[in-house]
Amino acid sequence: MSSRTEPAIYDPVAFAEMIYGVDLGNIGFQFAPNEQAELTRMFHELEQACPELTTNLVAHELFGRLNDAAWNVITASVAAGLRAGALIEQFRAGMVPPTRTCPACLGYFTRPEGNGREHCTTCNGAGVVPRP
Repeated sequence: MSSRTEPAIYDPVAFAEMIYGVDLGNIGFQFAPNEQAELTRMFHELEQACPELTTNLVAHELFGRLNDAAWNVITASVAAGLRAGALIEQFRAGMVPPTRTCPACLGYFTRPEGNGREHCTTCNGAGVVPRP
């Protein structure tokens, strides 16, 4: 883990290490509510179209396993996306030096006072300056 003393969520390396292997439970439900509703509707329509899915014990058990597998794919996809995002952020942080908003122009292009970033001599129009 990182040797920094700040919480792991603020340190990209520590966050990537922390998020890897974490059991994210039902986190997929929070990211795709419309898709969750569509999947639930489709399972309901399938039950209506094939009543044996609820009356035949073997079919009912297979249908339940299919339902569980679909939700597991959702959760695993979200978890993989979070982990990939953490790794990408770790890579980006290693390639791009840390910056902060320019204190002189605040990163604005045109300001009513006429001191927008296009005329800023502190950041040379970038809107950001290196962190001290």
